[in-house]
Amino acid sequence: MPDTKLQPAVGSFHGLDENDSNERRVHYVIAQVQFGQAARKCRGAGICKVDLYINIRNRQGVLTCNRAICRVGVMGADIVLVFDRYALCRRLVNKYFCNGRIFLREDLELDMALCKKLNIPSTVVSAGKYALIQEGSRSIIVFEKASLRDKKPNH
Repeated sequence: MPDTKLQPAVGSFHGLDENDSNERRVHYVIAQVQFGQAARKCRGAGICKVDLYINIRNRQGVLTCNRAICRVGVMGADIVLVFDRYALCRRLVNKYFCNGRIFLREDLELDMALCKKLNIPSTVVSAGKYALIQEGSRSIIVFEKASLRDKKPNH
């Protein structure tokens, strides 16, 4: 299981902010994250799904306390998820964003539409412990290159 360092090798994430004109630019897209485990119908710990965000209302209705909107970007060979803590449900923050790490108890397959928008192949994030960096009002999860693999096609 990967165990990422608490401080990412890429340094500051100001490049993910459109207002930071003199920082390195990073292409990002808006995604919806559903917390939990896929094997437990998106209940429990971890991240169940990361889907391309299309509309605030989805098939299940409005956003709930186990879902959040974030920016997803590619920095070098790493994938980063950037959450605005002020936009998160307090219960979600207390459950997932307080201990400096997030645990994926099972592999996480990124949404195909999200991968296309990020211009990356279909990607799977390996189960493991990942750094949760607090920077200003943002919480950032870093999926480092070593934890990523291409999804194998089904035949």
